[in-house]
Amino acid sequence: MGCALGYLDYRFDAFGWRAQAPKLARWFAALSDRPSFAATAPVDG
Repeated sequence: MGCALGYLDYRFDAFGWRAQAPKLARWFAALSDRPSFAATAPVDG
């Protein structure tokens, strides 16, 4: 689930899923703070 939400942010930012699901957005924010998750975030380049 975390990877899918990250993909939405990366490819479909205009979708605005965070406004539609604030509890899920808070969960994803906490997950994104984990070093193991942050280390695998895609890098633009």
